[in-house]
Amino acid sequence: MTHDAPRPEDIETAAAAWFSRTRSGALSEIDEISLEEWLEQDPAHRSAYDSVELTWNALELVRMHPRVLAMRDALPVLPTRRPFPMRWRVPPRAVAASLAACVMGMIAIGYWTTQRAPDAPPPSLYQSQIYRTGANERVVIALPDGSEVILNGGGSLRTIPDGGRRLLRLERGQAFFRVAKDTAHPFIVEAGGRTITAVGTAFDVSVEPRNFAIVLVEGRVRIQSQALAAPGARPSGTASNPIEATEMVAGSQLAASPQGWSVTRADVGEATNWTREQLVFEAEPLAEVVEQMNQRSPRKIVVLDPSVGRTLISGNFRPGDVAGFVSALEAYDYASATSRGDGSIALSTP
Repeated sequence: MTHDAPRPEDIETAAAAWFSRTRSGALSEIDEISLEEWLEQDPAHRSAYDSVELTWNALELVRMHPRVLAMRDALPVLPTRRPFPMRWRVPPRAVAASLAACVMGMIAIGYWTTQRAPDAPPPSLYQSQIYRTGANERVVIALPDGSEVILNGGGSLRTIPDGGRRLLRLERGQAFFRVAKDTAHPFIVEAGGRTITAVGTAFDVSVEPRNFAIVLVEGRVRIQSQALAAPGARPSGTASNPIEATEMVAGSQLAASPQGWSVTRADVGEATNWTREQLVFEAEPLAEVVEQMNQRSPRKIVVLDPSVGRTLISGNFRPGDVAGFVSALEAYDYASATSRGDGSIALSTP
């Protein structure tokens, strides 16, 4: 006995129903568990739900646009009418279907609009930039889309303008990626001759001259690689070797070498322990704290005012997170920060 796969329109209707219930705030703890189970049943479920959420957010942005608000304010005020008594109820399934139809219609309108102007390339989310760390350095990189990268010592990472994609290339070393969810702009990391595609996830990548490894902390990623020709094989006349691909789930690791690759279970805590290392200070002079931060980061901090350097501070800070460290100093009025032309940050009296 076989069961037919659910139709796309049924999935869209269910996604719209779940989204409308989430927006209403009527979800109980049991409902939240059921929603998570439904999302995990099939990638199509999560994709449909993300599409509904994305469209809703886009409509919210349009609704709050200054021009839209101005037009709304210019409309004449209509007299208030007494509502008709409601003697019928709309079934929840019908409400969900209507919402789904509206959402799908908006998506179709958006698609048609983009097809009308194919000559306008989407603006790049990332600009061309390269980040490098010394052997004992570490840097925390805040990307424009809200994603975060921790680049370990001896690493090299490049951001690449690529239209609607968020494209990075890990040239060497180890990096941890925490990806901001954005289904409209795929997050892609090129590393060790392979591509890693993820949306709203977290993973650790390590690239060495002859080895490549990835540990998936949460979410899902897809790995693709050019298949290597067998030793001694003659060219087949094709333009390129076939593509090898695999998908990973949270809690797994992929190890690759010239001999091939394998996916196994991972000790996620152990594999990503390096990202949780903290520099702990307890009533220590700011100048000494800055010195230790500078030893672990390529971006340097300079204390201009000796009185600021003598200020005693306490706290836990991630090595390389210069921006977070400086923001904390300013938030508590320990110092005023100024960026300098060479990339360093100067601290002075607040």
